[in-house]
Amino acid sequence: MVEIKETEPKKKRRSRSLPFQIVLVLVVLALIWFSFGQNVLKKTVESGMPVTFDGMELLSTIEGEEALSQVSQMHGVDINLVSAYIAQYADTTREATVWVGKAENDDDAVRLLNRMVGAIADGNPSFSNLRRLTISRGYTDIDVFQVDGPGGSRHFFYLSAENHAAIVWVAVNSDDTLPVIEQAVRTF
Repeated sequence: MVEIKETEPKKKRRSRSLPFQIVLVLVVLALIWFSFGQNVLKKTVESGMPVTFDGMELLSTIEGEEALSQVSQMHGVDINLVSAYIAQYADTTREATVWVGKAENDDDAVRLLNRMVGAIADGNPSFSNLRRLTISRGYTDIDVFQVDGPGGSRHFFYLSAENHAAIVWVAVNSDDTLPVIEQAVRTF
């Protein structure tokens, strides 16, 4: 005797696969959202450097031992930093390089900043025309030192309002440097 098996109607099979399809679509949407959040919405890279700065895009970064080595070479002496990073930004008309060096503590950072100011004030072959600006950062005023550098570039340095153990140096090539440094004080 031949046994005849009834097959399920197609409608029933579709309804069983519907939950699987919904789950699959939700997983794909979750992956797209996560990727978008990590790659588009995320405003900083791992070290805390913003991917944009005053409308300029982050072009390159140097971190860790290599950044510490480059910052120390620029000073020509051991400056006792525990970490550093260097970020290069640009748009069609402006460029900025940001060096951030972190000292062991706030007092060491203040001593280093004062040493930098003193060395430039005493005469420095690379930097001249030392002047002090006060830039408002919310309820706090930040003392920013400005110097003229090689090739007509303008350089600014200050203690970070975010981390008082960090010293920030910003080299700007722009016709109008004030908006760039005001944003730097808010950002770094």
